[in-house]
Amino acid sequence: MAGASSRRAWVVTTVVGVTLLLVSAAVFAITTATARIAGDSRELHHLDETLRIVTIVRANVANAVHFDSLERNLESLDIGDATSVSLETTRAALASLDQLLVEDVGPELQATRDFDDLATQIVELVAAGDPAAQPLAEDRLVSRFGAAKAEIEAARESSLQAIVTADGGSARTGDFARFAVSLIVPLAIVLVYREIVSRQFRQKELELRLQAEQELGKARDEFVANTSHELRTPLTAIIGLGQMIEMDGELTEDSREMLGMLNSEAADLARMVEDLLTTSRLAAGQLRFEPREVSVNEEAEAVSQPFTQNGHIIKVDVADAQIWVDRLRLRQVLRNLLSNGVKYGGGRLEIRGHVVGDSYEWMIVDDGPGIPKELEDRLFQRYIHSLTFQQAVVGGVGLGLSIVKSLVEGMGGEVSYRRSNGDTIFAVRVPLARAVSPAARRAAEMEPISP
Repeated sequence: MAGASSRRAWVVTTVVGVTLLLVSAAVFAITTATARIAGDSRELHHLDETLRIVTIVRANVANAVHFDSLERNLESLDIGDATSVSLETTRAALASLDQLLVEDVGPELQATRDFDDLATQIVELVAAGDPAAQPLAEDRLVSRFGAAKAEIEAARESSLQAIVTADGGSARTGDFARFAVSLIVPLAIVLVYREIVSRQFRQKELELRLQAEQELGKARDEFVANTSHELRTPLTAIIGLGQMIEMDGELTEDSREMLGMLNSEAADLARMVEDLLTTSRLAAGQLRFEPREVSVNEEAEAVSQPFTQNGHIIKVDVADAQIWVDRLRLRQVLRNLLSNGVKYGGGRLEIRGHVVGDSYEWMIVDDGPGIPKELEDRLFQRYIHSLTFQQAVVGGVGLGLSIVKSLVEGMGGEVSYRRSNGDTIFAVRVPLARAVSPAARRAAEMEPISP
């Protein structure tokens, strides 16, 4: 299903990308064609204006030359004003023509420039009263004008053809763009809508799976909790009977050693069951904390006694104080840390304790190798072992330290790990009783203590 989903997403992305690319290309082509048409149109207008002015110059130069010739040949005829008007009109037209030829628009009009130079020369001769203006105009003006006109008309035809070609290309590009928009865009919309619906369906399917997983996890937690609760009764009886038998003075040394091993393994199993039960209650949010004022010395003795009875040597060095904790949860925390020290530590195991401000710090110390560096950041997560998998399975289920963290934080404290002078130290800080407000004390004392 993941492969099909990826292919659909790829198809949708490709179609949308191709559509956008085609539309962008069409817009670019239309814009380019429009700019080209605008440039060609400007050039065409420039050429039309040039042709108009060239025609005006030719006519007015001819008039000026004709009026000047009449005035010289017919002395009784006074037409000097007409000659002056023709010269002024010609000069104005030549100035406009010079301006058009200076502008960088259209092709180089050499024949038109030659015509402009000749017309300017004839105008100056007429203004000076030089009779050479007439033969010059008759011999060369008409041919120069014809060449200029032909040159301008050829350039004009070329510009007009360019406009027609660009307009045709723009029209075809516009047709293609409309086709792409009318066909490919709706297809892309359909594909996108289909992908959205498919994703909503997959999201709903994932939500249903998540709900099923949550229900399965809840059922699993309930099963673990019920099973752990049922296991506690026979385990309590086994541990109690084992301790009673161990008190019998007639046991042989071998029997006493084997009975000690039995009691130790039963105690470990009881701690595992308690950890599983605590984990299920934490997951369900049903674990209650019942803080009370308790004595450090009493707790240190109560926690260390089962280990010493099983032959383990534990040095206890604690400063007595009154702390504000849930007695059962504190003992569970210390038992788990001591159990880890017995399993994974060296030959020396200590319980230390001292007051730090408004807190009391318990320290479980052993001279073992400690935790590998790569596991320190995940040390208090579930199912993280300090040894290899095969070794860890024998010693526990990987819940002890995660439970320690949850229980300590539930009592308003904190737990940490460090190495110091070759020792492995787990430090647990809990509040001192004196640091608890009277209101919190009254609220806790009003709650019934669970059996």
